[in-house]
Amino acid sequence: MKIIIGSDHLGINFPEKLQDMFPDANIVKAFTEEEQLKHIKNSTVYFGFPSKEIISKGENLEWIACPGTGIDKIINNSKELRRKTIITNAPLAHVTPMAEHVVGSMVGLAHSFSKLFEDQNNRKWDVEQWNSKIVELKGSNVCIYGYGELGKSIAKKLKAFEMNIYAIDPITGTSKLAITKALVIQEN
Repeated sequence: MKIIIGSDHLGINFPEKLQDMFPDANIVKAFTEEEQLKHIKNSTVYFGFPSKEIISKGENLEWIACPGTGIDKIINNSKELRRKTIITNAPLAHVTPMAEHVVGSMVGLAHSFSKLFEDQNNRKWDVEQWNSKIVELKGSNVCIYGYGELGKSIAKKLKAFEMNIYAIDPITGTSKLAITKALVIQEN
């Protein structure tokens, strides 16, 4: 079984660590498409985000393991996939950093961080211009569209800001226009 590690998503030393754990496996570190093309024909497993060309030349691919959530690029190349090829992803891999990014962006927007940083770089210290211009998140309403793992993680983090949190989840059938029917989040 030949396994191509086509992504440094888990660190540049991941292939070596994997080889140490499974000494009988034929693990190939191939972070560039050129390297991948050299090995793909006889490989049965590909770890990463393969291009259309890699997929089309992977005649023996049985499994594509994506280290992230989205597999849309692979599915978009589905005409190139063989029926026997299994595609897996890691849907929870990025929940925490994505939720933290969302919350950080909200704080940055509410407190005008970009303008503050610009003024700081220009050595401008006009505090009067900020009177009544910073929005407090406490007591503000936020509606999260999609209440899967990411939505739940965002809601949990926003509770620390004492915000009023609502969610609309299209999976459960709640209409995205039905803001008045949004679910009030009461989780601990």
